[in-house]
Amino acid sequence: MPVADTPDFPKEAYDADRAAGHDADRALAGLDTASRQAVEWLARRHDPDATGFDARAFDAWLAENPRNRHAFAEVEALWRAGDVAAGTGTATGPALSRRAFGRRALAAGIAALAVTGAGTLALAPEPADFRTAPGETAHITLPDGTAVDLSTDTALRLVFSGRERRVELLSGEAFFAVARDTARPFHVRSQETEAEALGTAFSVARLDDGARVTVTEHSVAVTAGGERRVVTAGQHVVASAMGGHLRLGPIEGANIERDLSWRAGKLVFLDRPLGEVVANLDRWRRGRTVILDGALAARPVTVVLDTRRAGNAVPILARAVPLRWTAVTPYLTLVYAAD
Repeated sequence: MPVADTPDFPKEAYDADRAAGHDADRALAGLDTASRQAVEWLARRHDPDATGFDARAFDAWLAENPRNRHAFAEVEALWRAGDVAAGTGTATGPALSRRAFGRRALAAGIAALAVTGAGTLALAPEPADFRTAPGETAHITLPDGTAVDLSTDTALRLVFSGRERRVELLSGEAFFAVARDTARPFHVRSQETEAEALGTAFSVARLDDGARVTVTEHSVAVTAGGERRVVTAGQHVVASAMGGHLRLGPIEGANIERDLSWRAGKLVFLDRPLGEVVANLDRWRRGRTVILDGALAARPVTVVLDTRRAGNAVPILARAVPLRWTAVTPYLTLVYAAD
């Protein structure tokens, strides 16, 4: 049944709220039980159309467990912090206010804050020897003389011994110019994927379900899921989960200038889906951008961005794609189609 605009709840808000349901479920799944329930209670309290809010049941839930009270205080503090600087923007018309979104969108927003590192509910990072923050890059030299470029939000842990040099890529992406040492092989491991340098320069990027290895000089032996392939200069290979098992994809030609453009302070996207572009850009900021329209997320985009502006790229993307956006909090931006 078509939904008509109303002054208090425009059609865009209805569509955004409905689309946000899936995103809310996914974000809430990343929280413990008390935090997940706290998000739901807070969303009910902030839903402008909520009726019959059961204050007695809410009080009983708070008293049920000290963790419940603590969790609610945390998510409420996150939400209040977001009230201070929630700006809006649009490429084609006025953006929607926070109150225009329903409970599911509110839940998605609060949960996204909690799981993206914007507050105390985020998981503590794994111990690392080297780390960059979102939006930061770094150049380091390892004890063996290997030069490493760290991309945004990247963490490395070293396991060096008299017999081997092993680097564990815990997050992000890193480029390695490996120092020669025939007595100690150089390995990089990430997501059950291992790259062994054969006198080379290469990058390893950790993906959601695997890793990508890109070679710029000489060759690298890549092992994943029991398979081993040698990747040479100008090529890359992706290991990803398929059918519940990690598998190596085909070796393909790499666009080195595009794929490693971050080393020169640029991010290059050529005819890539908007959803993929936004997911990459989110690595360069503290927060999350959620596209509430599947067709919009699939729309191809070509854009070149300075890494220093990647954290505030939605207005730039709006020049290439007709879209509207609402900054629900400083850490969450909702994007939807303009037409």
